[in-house]
Amino acid sequence: MATHDVTVELERGGRAWGSFIRDHAMELSGAVALVAVLGLFSVLRPDVFPTSANLSVVLSNTSVAGVLAIGLSVSLVAGQFDLSIGAVLAITGVLVAALLNHGVPWPIAVLAAVVLGGGIGVINGVLTVRGEVLSIVATLGMQSVIIGVLTWTTNDAYIQITPRALPDFGRESVLGVPNIAIVMLVLGVAGALAMRYTTAGRNLQAVGRNPEAARLAGLSVGGYVLASLVVTGAFAGIAGVLLASHLGGGHPEVGPGYVLPAFAAAFLGAAAHRTGTFTFLAASTARSC
Repeated sequence: MATHDVTVELERGGRAWGSFIRDHAMELSGAVALVAVLGLFSVLRPDVFPTSANLSVVLSNTSVAGVLAIGLSVSLVAGQFDLSIGAVLAITGVLVAALLNHGVPWPIAVLAAVVLGGGIGVINGVLTVRGEVLSIVATLGMQSVIIGVLTWTTNDAYIQITPRALPDFGRESVLGVPNIAIVMLVLGVAGALAMRYTTAGRNLQAVGRNPEAARLAGLSVGGYVLASLVVTGAFAGIAGVLLASHLGGGHPEVGPGYVLPAFAAAFLGAAAHRTGTFTFLAASTARSC
């Protein structure tokens, strides 16, 4: 009898694991692809690729776009496109650099940059929800406005950060992992948990999948759309701070180069997800690939 019970439990456990792997195979495909790529190049160039210095450089170079992709996924879940993220990244990086050079404490400077990003998201959201302008059009116009402001205020000149606190953070690492990569991972995990296990996250997914059904169910569709664009703008502000800390200054022309990688990471992450929806961990993993 005891042997029979053990056999039954093993069979149940095997079926449970098989069901889990089958249900989550597409979600895990990005991580599997990343491991495969790392393994391939480690075999091909064992003297260069698998070194800690190279991996640190790769993580540092992909983390900013990864944070952008995580924030972008929020508005994409709601069915909105934010093309202003690159310009927001640039202007928040310039802002944090200018504030630090004027003696503002770094926590306040960082907070101001994130608030600016969120504030731009509010404008995008109001234009989209209240003005009934397509988000792709509203954010494209916002990008043009921000680029004009940057050109007018900086003459497209790089602003080096004189105080060392923020640049030191952007260039240091913990156990070989760059600080900015740790920030990306923390934000990705937090976003994934919030999207899956909170009411707001599930409601946002409902709004993106079927806005009319969500409205009939009593959800504030416009409110969730506006909030998603605010979050995307705030994440672009965080990415701008991370980039400024990594470069040691703010560059007004650096933003547009991060837009396509961020969108690519978000859409690759969505393609790898079993339900075809945008996810934060998948986006960050896809960007690393």
